[in-house]
Amino acid sequence: MKCEKCGAEVKDEEIFEFRGMKVCEDCYFDLMNPPRTCDPWASYAAKKEAERKGQDILADLSDEQKKLLDLIRNRGRVKKEEAANALGVSEDEAERIFSTLHHMDLLKGEKKGETIYWTSVN
Repeated sequence: MKCEKCGAEVKDEEIFEFRGMKVCEDCYFDLMNPPRTCDPWASYAAKKEAERKGQDILADLSDEQKKLLDLIRNRGRVKKEEAANALGVSEDEAERIFSTLHHMDLLKGEKKGETIYWTSVN
């Protein structure tokens, strides 16, 4: 059977149903837990964790987080689609990476007309 979201071939017993769609486990997880960029508690927790460790917040970034941060700092701003293509990940995964960096107050979203760009806070 094919996942109705990503198109992956999945065994029938590994299919989940979400709002009438038959999806694979990965897509089901993404649909159940979408990234939340506006989450004050996550921002607070990220800052407090960095303070607790007494280190630079950039030291613990994953490779993908570092790539996205570098991409945006080099270009000034990017759209989600551009970031996903540059990182070689899905748009959902790019948004998860962005959300983490947003909670750390490293990146922010900016709307110009109808287009949303990701930009650096610094």
